[in-house]
Amino acid sequence: MKLFLNEDLAVNVLTSILRAYLAETTMDHLAGMLKKGGIKDLLIFFPPNRRTDSVLDAHFRGAGLSQVVDWWTRKQNALIKEDIAKAIKESLEHDDQPSDVRFCPGVLVFFVLKQKVRPWQQCEALSRSGLSPNPRLS
Repeated sequence: MKLFLNEDLAVNVLTSILRAYLAETTMDHLAGMLKKGGIKDLLIFFPPNRRTDSVLDAHFRGAGLSQVVDWWTRKQNALIKEDIAKAIKESLEHDDQPSDVRFCPGVLVFFVLKQKVRPWQQCEALSRSGLSPNPRLS
């Protein structure tokens, strides 16, 4: 007998659980419970060939769980901000780097690579990092 495996089984079960949980409590409480339970990456519940932010966004918005998408986006942006801050700190710790980080090629390359992995609007990325060429955005 051949077993039928639904590729979306895990994400559909997760969606049902999140929907039921959010009917009783807030997204902040759910986020705390996910963290406490060690669930750091919701993409792991999607099939390997569909593990992208856009698929996650479409799935949960389609299921009426836009608060999950908003939380996920904030979480991912916070991780990017931490990575950028870490890269800037490491770059500044090297003696051979210029004192003004805006002219540090390593940081600029890091920004470009991060932008390709998880796009941000340029002004938002620069203002969050403090690297904006426009002082009013810093």
